[in-house]
Amino acid sequence: MTIFHDAIDDIFDDENVGEAALYFPAGQGQANAVRVIAAQPDVVTEFSDTRLARATSRFEVRASEVAAPRAGDAIEFKGQRYIVQGAPQADADRLVWTLDTYPETRA
Repeated sequence: MTIFHDAIDDIFDDENVGEAALYFPAGQGQANAVRVIAAQPDVVTEFSDTRLARATSRFEVRASEVAAPRAGDAIEFKGQRYIVQGAPQADADRLVWTLDTYPETRA
């Protein structure tokens, strides 16, 4: 382990930053308890002369807890399930994944 691993663990384990969630790999029924850093920023997308603002839900997870996230996996956070969309993005040191998600609609 490096000092960077230790720093990431300290950040995620800090109760003021990291929060508890469940991670569900696609096609598997078994959930894994993880710590996440949640962000729900509005993102502005430009299309021709139009600017569209949309709400997003992004989660950062430690690579030590989720080794290979992929589209279709799910995160349950504060009672809401979110589905991972697109390709997860790793940080430069491959210690943290950023997951772009959308809320699962329940019938």
